[in-house]
Amino acid sequence: MQFLSSPQSKTYTGPIAGGLRAGQALFFQGVVPTDAKNFAINLMLENREDIAFHFNSRIETSSVVCDSCQGGWWTRKVEFYKSPFVKGSAFDIFMVVKPDNFKVIVNGHFFCEFQRRDPLEKVKDLNINGDVFMNHFGICEVRCFKALLHRTALGRVTQ
Repeated sequence: MQFLSSPQSKTYTGPIAGGLRAGQALFFQGVVPTDAKNFAINLMLENREDIAFHFNSRIETSSVVCDSCQGGWWTRKVEFYKSPFVKGSAFDIFMVVKPDNFKVIVNGHFFCEFQRRDPLEKVKDLNINGDVFMNHFGICEVRCFKALLHRTALGRVTQ
């Protein structure tokens, strides 16, 4: 696994070395603070204005919104009303890069799939912001999607 950084603050923006390609997964391990309202993970295009994948956990409404931003305009948001993120709790997220979409696994359970609306080769930067502490994040190769399922936030395989 290639670690991009181990950030100390709640906000991070930086390049994804070599860009993204199908068969990779972005891995995030963090904690939701007890006073959290929301946090977002954004996969940004080379211009840093457009967002290929906006993953926004809205803690106060227990929902997650996925969307993309093109030309400064949000496109068609998809909202999930049962958020796996809990104040004061640790979590891990895998965003698996597929040829046409991103599959998101949270705490070892499939959470959602988001159809990509922008070419994958244009995704160049990562932005994390809001009420979250990311302990680690990185990129790994994924040969078997099912191997990522049924893992806890501490990384132990469950039965």
